[in-house]
Amino acid sequence: MKKILVAVDFSEASRKAMDYAAALASSFNAGLVLVHAFYMPAPVGDAPGYIPLSLTEVQEENEAFLQRELEYLASNFRIRADGYVRMGTATGVIRELAKEIGADLLVMGMKGEG
Repeated sequence: MKKILVAVDFSEASRKAMDYAAALASSFNAGLVLVHAFYMPAPVGDAPGYIPLSLTEVQEENEAFLQRELEYLASNFRIRADGYVRMGTATGVIRELAKEIGADLLVMGMKGEG
């Protein structure tokens, strides 16, 4: 096993999956890659006081959350991981990235925010 992909949504279940994937990566001396998929539905109308976030703002916010997870892995597991934030459905983004990086294993939580 050379590369492990772990899907994260920044929930507690996701953190447990990430911990498990990090332990596996350490045991097998495998690379670890985190992926977070987000979806932005089209606005359906004006709601009083509602200010929609831009795609850039959402992307940057998710990248900050992902960076926090990468730092957590570095300090708690002494492991360096790569991370990706991509817009799209979780299924589509995970499938595309797994193929792109040649993932040997996919780890994800059983429940969470996403």
